[in-house]
Order: sequence, then structure tokens, then C-alpha cells
Amino acid sequence: MDREPPARREKGRPSERQRGMLGAIGPAARLLGIGWFFVLAILGGAGLGWWFGQRFTGTTPQAIATLAGLALGVALAGFGGFQFVKQTVAEAADEEEGGASSA
Repeated sequence: MDREPPARREKGRPSERQRGMLGAIGPAARLLGIGWFFVLAILGGAGLGWWFGQRFTGTTPQAIATLAGLALGVALAGFGGFQFVKQTVAEAADEEEGGASSA
């Protein structure tokens, strides 16, 4: 019955279980942000194209302006999304390397 008391962790520092949970939230939050970026870029491009068509053109060119804005939004979402994903993967790899070497 000579057991040692459980090791106490420093106050304010997360436990091993909490660090695992927080580590899972980080990448998920970044990916959620990337998703919102895609939505806002595409809808924003289409909305600006529609507004431009309403403001400066007639009925037929309005559809063309909307499609042009949509295409611009898709292009922006593709380019920006690629940059976001590339950065997220690099950060995850850095965290993984740092976690493996400190253990």
C-alpha cells in the first residue's frame, strides 16, 4: 500500500488529455475558416458581378456580368484556398515535428 501520489501538474498548464483535444481543435478551426473563405469569395464574386450588371448594363449583359463575377470569385477561392491549405499543412507538419522531438 505504499503508492506514490499522482504527479501534480503545474497550475494553468493543460493536461495530456486536454492538449490532445486542443490540438484537434486547431486544424479543424483552420479548415472551417478555409471553408468560409471559399463561400465568401464565390458568393462575393457573384454578388459583385450581379451588382455591376444591375448598375451599368441592361438585361442580357447583366447575366454575363454575373457569370464573370462568379468566375472571378471561383478563381480567387481556388488561389486563396490553395494558399490557405498549403500554410495549414506546413503548420501541421511543423507541430508534428516539434511534438515528436520533444517527447
